[in-house]
Amino acid sequence: MLGLSSHQHSAKLTAHHHTSYGGLLLLLALAGMLILLLTLGAVLPTKADSGSIGVTSVVPSTPPTTAPVITAPVNGATVTSRQITVSGACSGSYTIVLTDGAVVRGSTFCNHDGTFGLVISLDPGTNALAAHYVDALNQSGPPSATVVVTYRPIPPGTPLAALTGAQVTPVPIRGPSMGANLLTVTAPYRFEAIQPGDSFTLTGTITGGTMPYALEIDWGDGIQTLLSRPNAGSFSMAHTYNKPGRYLIKLNVSDITSATAFFQTTITVNGPAAAAPALPAVPPVVVPPYLLMIAWPVFLITCLVAISFWLGERYDRRHWCLPPPAA
Repeated sequence: MLGLSSHQHSAKLTAHHHTSYGGLLLLLALAGMLILLLTLGAVLPTKADSGSIGVTSVVPSTPPTTAPVITAPVNGATVTSRQITVSGACSGSYTIVLTDGAVVRGSTFCNHDGTFGLVISLDPGTNALAAHYVDALNQSGPPSATVVVTYRPIPPGTPLAALTGAQVTPVPIRGPSMGANLLTVTAPYRFEAIQPGDSFTLTGTITGGTMPYALEIDWGDGIQTLLSRPNAGSFSMAHTYNKPGRYLIKLNVSDITSATAFFQTTITVNGPAAAAPALPAVPPVVVPPYLLMIAWPVFLITCLVAISFWLGERYDRRHWCLPPPAA
């Protein structure tokens, strides 16, 4: 009698061991996120961009509480040279303004080594020099101890052997520009900070001397300007700084008799540091709108098909079975 044995392909329903709905769900989620990002990238640029607003704030700070110290010339010195160098000790990144009573004689910056120095022109007689700090907010500190310097001009033709009491090497002043007719150039100290590329106008005044005049302006950035002035009085000259920094502006005027006068002032040019080289621009990914109109329906249909298969498989496992074999 022929006997039949059961085989693995006997029409028995076996469980599905290779369907991974977790992996399919992950793929659908990634695809949905990608389509969503592409859609947002195509929609957001069409909205009007809001304009940027620059905000400048000033942080309050206390004014300087100390003062620079004038070390040269010494208090009580008598000089016969009108142009002298005033130097001393300082600290911080302040501007140093030198005054003679209510008259500003010039300004300079504190050097990195804690010293300062500037050349000024004295008036005949007693000059009471003092220095004070001015910070970045135009706040002034207390004045330094006053240094009294006496300027005694040498009359033309006076032999050097007749001079007594001079504490420096006598330098004769040539020409008639002495006394009430003393040649002077001044520029009022102005706290001013400009941006690179802005036009800065320097104003000043020439008095005394014998006209005409030659005025040389050293802007501190390697550029000099030479002006011819037929008369005394006020003058103005515009200049543009292209780089940020702190600059010393030096004015030197001479008249027809070769008499000279000197003045020095400062200007601060604000600005950002040099920008790093820009990276090559990456062109945006542009997706045609019609592709998005196709992608969304396909994605939704794929999701519905996957859900339908999952529900159908669960139904088959619970409700479908083969009839028992005949006895």
